[in-house]
Order: sequence, then C-alpha cells, then structure tokens
Amino acid sequence: MVSKKKRRSSEKTMQSAEKNPLKEREAETVETMEEALDAAEVETEAADENDAKVEAAEETEKAQAAEALAAALQKQDVRAMGYERALHYLSFRPRSAQEVAQYLKGKGLDEEDAAAVLERLQQARLVDDAAFAQFWVNSRENARPKGAWALRAELRQKGIADKHIAEGESAEGGLFHYHPDRSLTRAEFCTILTRYLGLDTDLYAQTALPFEDGGQIADWALPYIRAIYARGLINGRDLGGGHVAFDPAAPITRAEMMTILGKTLPKGYPQPALAFTDGEQVPAWAAPYVSLLTGIGIVGGYPDGSIGASGLVLRSEAAKVLACTY
Repeated sequence: MVSKKKRRSSEKTMQSAEKNPLKEREAETVETMEEALDAAEVETEAADENDAKVEAAEETEKAQAAEALAAALQKQDVRAMGYERALHYLSFRPRSAQEVAQYLKGKGLDEEDAAAVLERLQQARLVDDAAFAQFWVNSRENARPKGAWALRAELRQKGIADKHIAEGESAEGGLFHYHPDRSLTRAEFCTILTRYLGLDTDLYAQTALPFEDGGQIADWALPYIRAIYARGLINGRDLGGGHVAFDPAAPITRAEMMTILGKTLPKGYPQPALAFTDGEQVPAWAAPYVSLLTGIGIVGGYPDGSIGASGLVLRSEAAKVLACTY
C-alpha cells in the first residue's frame, strides 16, 4: 500500500531519473524500499490484530474458567446444605432412600445434586433400605400392627425393593416379625455389626476362615463373618487342640458381644475394676472389654448387681447397645 505523498515523490524521482542513469537506479532503490516499508507496515498491522485476537481469546478463557469455578463452588454449597438438611430430616426417624430423595427435591435440589447427597448418606450408612425395612416392620408391630400384605404395600410405597422387604419376613405365615425378646445368634450379630460399621464385604470376599464348622455358615451370613474376622474382631470358639469353631447358630453371649464391640472402639478409655457381684465369672479374655463398655456406660449391669457375662443377648438389647456405641 503506497501513500499518495510517497507516489508523488517516487514519480518526481523517476522523472528526474529519465535524464540520468544514476538517478534512475536511485529512484528504483527508493521505490523498492518504500514498497518494503509498506509491506512491513501491513505485516505489523496484521500481527497487532492477531495479538489482539489472542488476548481476547485468553480473556474469554479466563472468564469461562472463573464461571466454571464459581458454578462448581455453588454446587458444593448446594450439596453441603442438602446434606445438612438431610441429617436433620433423618434425626427424627430412619428414612428410605426414596423418602430422602423426595425430601431433597422438595428443598430445591435438582436430580443430580439430590442423587449426590443421597449417595453420600448411603456411603455413611445413614440411609439403608434394608435397615429401614426392619425398622418399619418393628415400629408397626409395636405401635399399629398390620398384616403382611399391608406392610409390604407400605414399604413398596416408600421405594423399598422386594429383596429388602423379604429380609423382614419370617416363616410364620409370611408375617413380619422383629422378635425383640429372641436371643441373637453369632452369625446374626456379625451381620448387623458389619452393616453398622459400614464395611464393604466385597473387600473380604477372598478371606479364608479357619473355622472347622465353616461349612455350617449360611450363605447370607458368610460375607459378613469374613469381614468381621478379617478385621480381627472375632476369633471363634476354641475347641482345644488347636481346633477353632465359629458356631454360627449359637446365641452370642454378653461377654462375646462386649469383646467384639470393645475392639472397635479407640484406645484410651478408662477401664475401671469390675465391681459386679459376678465379676469373677467374667472370662479373662473378655474382662478388659467388659470393663471398658461398662465404664463408659454403653452396657449396664442388672438390678441385682450382676453383669451376666455368660448370659445371652436379646435382639432388643443388641439394638440398644449398638445405637449407644455408634
């Protein structure tokens, strides 16, 4: 691009050069330099324009990143608020996963955020449809008894899957029963405790059990017993001569329950001397844990001053102790 002023200068130089060869070469040189300068000017303008575009793109990218960060932080805040509200909602009574999801949506959370909060609650074992089914059956039996059909309908309405509904059934005519006064077996206690602790049974699927009666352990209890054994919470019953049995169908004793629970608690709690009237009957292997749990008030003695270490554990007693422990 040649300016008018430069063209006139060039034209005059060319006219003058027509009469002088030296002047002609000078004129050509001047024209060439002017063209080079014009080309350089065009390139500079193009480079400046490109730099401006790059700078604008960088600013746009920064703005988008800032917006994405703000959106992510806002989503974290929404989910944290939803989690706190869900905890408050659960403080009144256990809830099914469907109930919690509907509650969160009612509080303004979208489906994605509600699902994320629910997953966090389930990972913490604060929402468990199997445990909820048992709670619902027990509460109905104690407060407003209903038949099996009505209970199933209620549980399905709350989003409980049939496999969890079946866990609350007994063989007595298909009716639902909790049996609070029935003793708890060793297999049942391990199952309940594994769920309370939130252990992932899949992690212990390859755990080998040393019990001679391992073939008598029911399939439904085997994953939970493996988990409890792998965590060092239960060793089985010594038969002598290096032989150990689990005895899954045998009722668990109070001493055994307190030993298992005591192993799950952090160290550092006081362990006062056993002041029970039958304290000398507490097995040596259980004494530290009996002292621990009675010392911090999780397990109490009986009105006659005994602890009943060899006594059996009722289902209602186990529920209360687990609730106090965890």
